[in-house]
Amino acid sequence: MKKIKLDIVGTGIAARDLHLPGLLELKDKFEVVALYNRTKEKAVKFSKYLNNNPKIYNSYDELLDNVEAVDLVLPVQLNYEFIEKALKKIIFMKL
Repeated sequence: MKKIKLDIVGTGIAARDLHLPGLLELKDKFEVVALYNRTKEKAVKFSKYLNNNPKIYNSYDELLDNVEAVDLVLPVQLNYEFIEKALKKIIFMKL
């Protein structure tokens, strides 16, 4: 089975301590290929937990131009905005 190429948006404590352990257990199903964080330094630091040198994007829009699947690990107040933007991108791509 082909692995799902996953991008992670938000590379803080929740991504590191909650999402990453599960994704590593499911490494036969997912491959984290890209990261984005408002603070690029945090994305670079997070990339060290992965052993595949993921691409680090400078903007969420840029990441969405190249996404297969996205794991949004953001403060709850940002979820709606980021989900809406991702859905609009997906719908536009399918037209």
